[in-house]
Amino acid sequence: MHLYLPQANHPVCLSCQAAILVQPIGEAISYIAASWILMLRVIALYRRKRKVAFLLYGLFGATHIIALVLVIRLIIHIWR
Repeated sequence: MHLYLPQANHPVCLSCQAAILVQPIGEAISYIAASWILMLRVIALYRRKRKVAFLLYGLFGATHIIALVLVIRLIIHIWR
C-alpha cells in the first residue's frame, strides 16, 4: 500500500481545506465542553475556596488559548 503525499507546491483541494478547518474546530468544541463540565464539578466540590475556582478558571482559559494558538499555527503551516 502506497501513501500519496502531494508535493509542497501543489494547491490543497477545496474539500481538503474544508476538512482541515472543520475537524480541529469540532474536536476543540468537544474538548472544551467536556473539560468545562469537569471543571464545574470540581468547583462545586470546593464551593467556599475562591482561590481554587480562580485557579481552575485561569488554567482552563490558558489551556484552551494555547490549544487555539497551536491549531491556528498548524492550519497556517498546512496551507503554505
